[in-house]
Amino acid sequence: MVSPNLGDRKTQSNPYLAPRELSILRIAKKVEAGVRFIQTQPVFDPIAFREWLEAACEEGITERAVLLAGVLPLESATEAEALRERLTEYCIP
Repeated sequence: MVSPNLGDRKTQSNPYLAPRELSILRIAKKVEAGVRFIQTQPVFDPIAFREWLEAACEEGITERAVLLAGVLPLESATEAEALRERLTEYCIP
């Protein structure tokens, strides 16, 4: 069970960072340094997220840290389009 007082043992991750190997390497190094809680940026592309999550599992990250997929409810397609144009780090199909 992860302690609610995580302090420096938490981080965020972008599951859409390319190349994927670099994203996994960054998280693996953080977990090795003691991170125990990872929250991703909002997931809008479940297929790409699943591929990233599978790579994280293969690296053993999910065995050593809690991973929470980020959620950002959208009110409309217009809001999704605006986010896609403004925030290029999000993967909004």
